[in-house]
Amino acid sequence: MSIITLPTGIYFGAFAISQKRFDLKEMSDTTGDTRERLISPPRWRVRFAPPSVGIPYAQAALWKTMLLQLRGGVNHLAVYDVAQLVPTGTMRGTPQLVGSLSAGSVSMSIDGATASGTLKRGDWLQIGTGVGSQLVSVTVDVTLSGAGTGTVQFEPPTRVVFADNTPVTWDKPVAYYKMTSDVPEWAYTPGAFLIAGFACDFMEQWT
Repeated sequence: MSIITLPTGIYFGAFAISQKRFDLKEMSDTTGDTRERLISPPRWRVRFAPPSVGIPYAQAALWKTMLLQLRGGVNHLAVYDVAQLVPTGTMRGTPQLVGSLSAGSVSMSIDGATASGTLKRGDWLQIGTGVGSQLVSVTVDVTLSGAGTGTVQFEPPTRVVFADNTPVTWDKPVAYYKMTSDVPEWAYTPGAFLIAGFACDFMEQWT
């Protein structure tokens, strides 16, 4: 298994991020009351494609190489949100966890970040590195201290334990996905020197 990254210079006509949940829903026969029970952690999903009108051969080569290197569902694709590469807040630096995080946590203490930096609701962060890391979204605005420390609330809850001093990435934080659709096709547009197609779907997979 290998990790494939988005090629430098690739561009998208469509890019969508969603969350797939695995909840068991139960309903009372007498009262109609409904309850939901988590079966397994939610997973991020992405769907993307180049512009529908087609792309030049050089750009198509980036798409073909990326998709073929994935070898169907064998290899992982590291994907960041192409519309939000860094936080909308001002936090930068080299943040890391202060203390360990248990599975099911929805807040973390960090240090090593920009003095008095901010994080805004919806900002992405990646806890850890590699396929065992986790992509989370900030749920409450926060302003860090003058020493670059603070507590960040996020969703979804952590899946596993993360150790003290685990790095927290803000610059192009990624999740790791495998292709769930068939290997996409592409087609030439006669006389236009363009190639169309390549639309594909992915779901987060971790170790």
